[in-house]
Amino acid sequence: MDTKKIPPIVTLSAALVASIVTFVFHYELKDSLLIILCVIVAFYIFSCMIKFLFDKMGMSAEAIAEKKKEEERRKEEEQALEEISLDPQRESQDGSVIEKDT
Repeated sequence: MDTKKIPPIVTLSAALVASIVTFVFHYELKDSLLIILCVIVAFYIFSCMIKFLFDKMGMSAEAIAEKKKEEERRKEEEQALEEISLDPQRESQDGSVIEKDT
């Protein structure tokens, strides 16, 4: 989940709802703008806290991708170690034979 998009989406949605409500109830322009500004600030702070909690719990896309990379790297290392332990004689990069002492 991409947590970077949470604050703008929540903030703009709240501002849209606030502007519709102030329009429907015929608020004066000054009052309407003040209410919308307060809603924007409050919901931006609220959505940043939600984003922080998601990041802290490891639900961000970066954290999930990092975990996948770490898991793949660990599997590759295990596979390489298994290949080394199964093959008593291997060739090095220059073609010479490397014998494993057992």
